Amino acid sequence: MMSSITLLRIGLAMTMLCGDLAPASAQGQASYRLDIPAQDMESALKALASATHEQIVFRSDVMRGKRSNALRGSYTPDAAIAALIRGSGLSVSRSPRGIFIVVAVIATAQVAESDPDEAIPPEQDIVVTGTHIVGAPVASPVMRITERQMREAGQRDLGEVIRNIPSNYNGGQNPGARFQAGTTGNTNASGSSALNLRGLGPDATLTLLNGRRLPYDGAAQAVDVSAIPLDAVAEIQVMPDGASALYGSDAVGGVANIILRRDFDGIATLLRFGAATEGGGFLQEYNAVGGKRWGNGGALVALQYDRQNTVRSDQRDYTRYVVGPNTLLDAHEHFSGLVTAHQDVTANLGVSIDALYSWRYSNGAEYSTQDYAATTRFSNENYAISPTVTLRLPGDWTASLSGSYGANDTYRFDDFIDKATGENLGGDSIYENYAYGGELDLEGRLFAIPGGDVRLAFGGGYRFNHLQVHSAATSGTGGGRGNSYGFGELSVPLVSSANAMPLLRQLSLSAALRHEEYDRFGGVTTPKLGLVYAPAPDLNLKFSWGRSFKAPTLRNEYQLFAVVLQPAFYFGGNYPADATVLFTSGGNRNLKPERARTWSTTLDLHPRPLPGLKLSLSYFDIDYTDRVVQPVSNATLSVLDNPAVQEFIDYSPTPAEQAAVIARDANGLGNYLGVPYDPAKVVAIVRNQLVNAARQRIRGVDLVGSYRIPVSTGDVTLSGQASWLRSNQRNTTEAPLITLAGTNFNPPRFRARGGVTGHFGAFTPVLFLNYTGPITDLNVAPPLQRGDMTTLDLSLMWKAPASRGPLKGFEIGLYVTNLTDARPPYLAPFDDTTINYDSTNYSPLGRFVSVSLRKAW
Repeated sequence: MMSSITLLRIGLAMTMLCGDLAPASAQGQASYRLDIPAQDMESALKALASATHEQIVFRSDVMRGKRSNALRGSYTPDAAIAALIRGSGLSVSRSPRGIFIVVAVIATAQVAESDPDEAIPPEQDIVVTGTHIVGAPVASPVMRITERQMREAGQRDLGEVIRNIPSNYNGGQNPGARFQAGTTGNTNASGSSALNLRGLGPDATLTLLNGRRLPYDGAAQAVDVSAIPLDAVAEIQVMPDGASALYGSDAVGGVANIILRRDFDGIATLLRFGAATEGGGFLQEYNAVGGKRWGNGGALVALQYDRQNTVRSDQRDYTRYVVGPNTLLDAHEHFSGLVTAHQDVTANLGVSIDALYSWRYSNGAEYSTQDYAATTRFSNENYAISPTVTLRLPGDWTASLSGSYGANDTYRFDDFIDKATGENLGGDSIYENYAYGGELDLEGRLFAIPGGDVRLAFGGGYRFNHLQVHSAATSGTGGGRGNSYGFGELSVPLVSSANAMPLLRQLSLSAALRHEEYDRFGGVTTPKLGLVYAPAPDLNLKFSWGRSFKAPTLRNEYQLFAVVLQPAFYFGGNYPADATVLFTSGGNRNLKPERARTWSTTLDLHPRPLPGLKLSLSYFDIDYTDRVVQPVSNATLSVLDNPAVQEFIDYSPTPAEQAAVIARDANGLGNYLGVPYDPAKVVAIVRNQLVNAARQRIRGVDLVGSYRIPVSTGDVTLSGQASWLRSNQRNTTEAPLITLAGTNFNPPRFRARGGVTGHFGAFTPVLFLNYTGPITDLNVAPPLQRGDMTTLDLSLMWKAPASRGPLKGFEIGLYVTNLTDARPPYLAPFDDTTINYDSTNYSPLGRFVSVSLRKAW
């Protein structure tokens, strides 16, 4: 086992030994045989980076409208990029880390004065989610959404961004997911927003900030992406493929990496106001971002404050029947601040730090019946800090030593008022979560082969997570879990442009292996293999296979154990009328990791005759086993004579066995019979606490594409995403197969989003269509298929072309989501206290109009 002390000692020794070494020599650069046609500059630079395995940094908007020169013949990387951009109005330089930086030929000060958002790109590493190796092709599909695309689409935070990704399911830890949304795991626990790729749960998608882990939300063991100010984000990269061999636990559904803007010169402010035309949801938002860039470093500070009013059931005609009225969308107030900075101490030693603080208050989750009124409020506070030291070593090697610490405190306030007596039967709960860790990584060149450099990345680290739950009604519970880990990744470019042949333009292999050792349940080893094959310059074929895992959440382990006494006729069987059953629920300290086998195949098409066209089609298959579930999912089933759950039932328990079970409940036996507990009348103990029992199979297809078309006054970009999904689950080996995708409170079978973006000088119009497919309503017998939902989102932005005066750096935006005011499709409610739509798939907000004013100073 590799301890954190050992890792820190290794990092300190390397820093002392190598801190004064000169930068690696650039002499002896390899030559590559290139055949890159003249095309749009962005595509040409990406093709050059892929062919030479070099890192090339540039801004997409700076490249817009520029054409490259053709490259045919043998070139060194330096000569190739110089020839590619010659005469284009661009210049190129190498950073101390050996990265090519392509910029417009214009003075830095002039750019910064016009608009901080147009600043020269930073001297930073290209971050590619899905690999630790510089320049390595990724065999898994990776989707990039830039900050510019987010703003042009009118998305005001990362929560809105992820809810518009078709492969993401909005159930579980997302605003609007009500507490009657099928299962507890589907409900909105704190007003935050968490990724839930493939509908596997927010705790099965790993979310990173600049490649580092963030602390979990204490209530749901997920990461709130909306806590990160949007103005601090450069882009979000989403890889919907298993990646535990690269990143460890939780990466079963995939990985999202939020990449921060490394440099910013100037100040920009934003005001935004909006409201739903049908009532409720009034929004006000205030943002500020400021930064400074200097020769060998830079810093950025971003602040965001927003608040939004409640949407209530009496404000929508289709939910006015609800007793209450109840809340459809909670009111919230939110503040977040982020600081990121980096500094090159010497030519080969750099340091960086990222720090995040956020606070959120959610008020107004109301639920009423004829007898009682309930209100749930949340207060959520989050801290995170991550420093990193990077050292460039001889022989094209780099070492990185990083640490992280984060904490989250979630306070839940429950009012449960009896309308007859006025008594408040509710209480408060506190979820305290913190995590810390350290990691040492090394990456570099092993040796050269005809196709290029064989590169290796390896490292290890230690991570510790802790959760403590306090409640006014119960004694506190919780604990911690630590794990050490080591990993290695290898990239082998067998064929590249340097040794290409007909029908074999590129062939590269990748392999990764990771071992994690937990102090609670032992070790887990996960491999991942990848293949990238290009038969022609226009086409890439990718294949990825791997195994992933998810450690049980601390909430799963430490959830309070409870025992209740219930009539036996609730559970079926032929027993006397006064027979009873002890029914248990709660966490399980003996849970083991959930495991998955994942594979995907991807076809990337980028035809040279249409240089602005990019298409990616992926097929994926996930076999997810040992899933943590409550085996008796519905107490109204005929449990006692159901062969699927017999392993979880103890028949004719002795008084001693009953006493041992009751003793585990810190609050004592819950008796709802109205008669005293009699051990002689207990015919069975039904053990329904969490266990590793379920198996889930998820398969589907993702399509992502874009086509940028130059026009005389600018350009027009067509873009789209679509996801088709099939998933089912078996809760025990003998249980029937349950269909998930396409049923209420589960992901739909099909989701899509497509639109058009125009850039015409100062004016940017954007129109997107969103489609969520129909679902089968299981609330009625026989089940019925309900309708789908299509919405239109419109964004109109105008940026003042003034170079001086009060309009300099000024931008105004008008945004309308759900332009046609489409309503959610009907879903049969359980009663007059529950809503009649699937709150995990459809929003009740309706048409929402907002206006923003942005100013760069």
